[in-house]
This record gives sequence, structure tokens and C-alpha cells, in this order.
Amino acid sequence: MGIRNRRPSTPGLAGQKLGPVAFAVFGPPALTREWSAADEQSRYGNFNWVAFRTAGSTVPSAAWLDRRLTRPPIVRLSDPRAVLDASAAGIGLCVLPCFVGDSDRRLRRASGVIDDLTHEQWLVSHDDHRHNRPVRQITDRIKRLMKERRRLFAGAVPIGVRTD
Repeated sequence: MGIRNRRPSTPGLAGQKLGPVAFAVFGPPALTREWSAADEQSRYGNFNWVAFRTAGSTVPSAAWLDRRLTRPPIVRLSDPRAVLDASAAGIGLCVLPCFVGDSDRRLRRASGVIDDLTHEQWLVSHDDHRHNRPVRQITDRIKRLMKERRRLFAGAVPIGVRTD
């Protein structure tokens, strides 16, 4: 069982659409205020960025950021939590899912939702196990959570408004 950013295409896997997940630019409060006031060229050339990197594949948010930056990020990290913590520590801005950035008291959202990165989230399980009672119970709980917090996952929390 897993949560993925695309519908499963592998034979033997079943998928259920959970809803949209949006992304935005986040950082510590002082840095996000400066970034928001800057012009487009300065935003991607004069600020430090913390970027996500994985071995072997390109993460859509990292590729989106790379297309805009006029200089390399200050650091690339392979752990999403490390990206969050580095940005919160003041090292630079980052691109995060809104449900992550909007839920962290150390960060503020600097941008609106990045439409190019919004995607449907999928709950994936083995087709032959998805009707088992324990799998069904977990599936139902995850679906309920996603439904209850759909505004947070979709990035519908306005800039500057805390989710707690």
C-alpha cells in the first residue's frame, strides 16, 4: 500500500484517487516577505534556494525550480524533511506541498499555488489485497483524512493564514 502522485500503471496494482495536492514556495517569514516584494528575475536569481534531489529520477517540483533559477540552489538535499528543516532554519526558500508548508509554524507561504505542480494523489495497493479487512480499514481512514483536510491538501489555505 502506498500514496503516489500518479495513477498506477503496473499490472496487479489498484488505485483510488484521493484528491489534488498543491505546491507553493515556502520559507521563514522574513525571507518570504522579501521574496514576495521582489520582481520575477530577482526572485529566482538573488535568493538562496534549498532544493530536493533524488537519485535516478527527477522530482517535478525540483525540475520546476531548476527551470526558473538563474544560479544553482545553495544546497540540494535527498530527504524531503531535510529540505523543510533547512528552509525553516533560514538557509533558503523551497518548494513544498502546501499541506506540509502550511502546517509548519516555522514557515510561511510566499507564493500562490503553483498550478504546474498540482496533481492528483493516488492510494495504491495490490489488487488481490485491497479487499482484505485490514487493508480496507486503512484505506478508509486515509480517504477520510484526505477528505476532511482537502482544503489543506489543495492549497486552499490563504497566504499568511495558519492552519492550527
